[in-house]
Amino acid sequence: MDRHMYSAVAPRLGQAEVMNSFFHNFMNRKLSMVEFYMRCESALAQQRQHEFHASHVNEYEQCELKTKLELEKVMSEYYTQANFKSFQELLSC
Repeated sequence: MDRHMYSAVAPRLGQAEVMNSFFHNFMNRKLSMVEFYMRCESALAQQRQHEFHASHVNEYEQCELKTKLELEKVMSEYYTQANFKSFQELLSC
């Protein structure tokens, strides 16, 4: 596969895996359509709550800086906390 083609297709494949994983928890031959719908609604509500909490943490809490580098300070303002912690691990290596 061409490198450019792979880079364009890979994110979509990752999204498909996430969607399959999400719906796999609700797929069952014995479920009625109503039960499937109710389970999906419940899961989506939980996901929205999780995203709301993560958004709140990113907006109102700051990560602890481990170095005095300007790069770390700037990245702490741009990255989400989860991504910034990964960045800090790479920076400390």
